[in-house]
Amino acid sequence: MNTTIESLSWLSQVATGSNTQLNQIGKIALWLGVLENAFSTAGFSFLAQKAQKETLMFYYINILICSLSTYCYLLMVMRQGDYITSDDYLVFWPRYLEFTLGTPLLLIDLGLVAGADPAELVFIIMCDILMMWSGWSATIATNETTKCGVFNVQLVRLLPSLPQTCVSVVIVRSLPTSMMT
Repeated sequence: MNTTIESLSWLSQVATGSNTQLNQIGKIALWLGVLENAFSTAGFSFLAQKAQKETLMFYYINILICSLSTYCYLLMVMRQGDYITSDDYLVFWPRYLEFTLGTPLLLIDLGLVAGADPAELVFIIMCDILMMWSGWSATIATNETTKCGVFNVQLVRLLPSLPQTCVSVVIVRSLPTSMMT
């Protein structure tokens, strides 16, 4: 039984070629991202027209998230924001822009639904932004020592937030389901 990458034709197509070029599967995936996010933006915009005032903020936040993602995926598929790392890998800075702005919006959305404490929400959002940019820093780092250093610094920074996050998850999971609808 041949278990090499070459025996899996779709995986072989993804894995072959230059690290600095976007292959056909990558282009298709990015276009699917553009379309999915554009349709989601349109869907949330349509639903916002019928939303009650109490829930309108959630629709607005989701419209922002999806439109930002549409924009960033469009930049990537049009090859705007390409960056070739020192070890010759193609990365896209719009991905990090999307994560830096989009995940805090997701956290605000979830925080509003869960009734999170605003101070905790700000702390988690700042940790999230630092995590995104440490990922970018590690991606563009020119040597393994720097990459490992950035990872370890973020790991140490993350540790204090884990107990509170776990407690919050336990509290939310212990709520009756009628309170979460």
